[in-house]
Amino acid sequence: MFDIHMGNTSTEVSPNEFSQLAKQTDGYSGADIGIVVCEGLMMPVHKVQMATHFKLATGPFLCDPNSILDDLLTPCGPHEHGAQEMNWTQVEGDKLLEP
Repeated sequence: MFDIHMGNTSTEVSPNEFSQLAKQTDGYSGADIGIVVCEGLMMPVHKVQMATHFKLATGPFLCDPNSILDDLLTPCGPHEHGAQEMNWTQVEGDKLLEP
C-alpha cells in the first residue's frame, strides 16, 4: 500500500522496509496510509518553510546532478556553525539543498 501511494516518487526505502511498514500499520485503511505518505513527503518542504537559519552546504547541482556545488544553502538550527539568519524566500531556488 505504501509503494502504491508513493507513486513515481524516488525513494531509498527498501522492499524489506516497505514490508515492515505494512506490518506496523496493520488495520490502517488505504486512506490512512495515503495521509501518512503525504505527510512524510511534505516534511522537507515544511522544514524549509519553517527554517529561520540556513548554512552553506555541498551537494549536486539541480540542473546537472553530476556537478557538485559548494555554495548551496540548507536549513539548520540557529546555533549551528555557519548559520545565517534568513528565510526560504531569500534562498535562490537553484541554491537550495533539500534537507
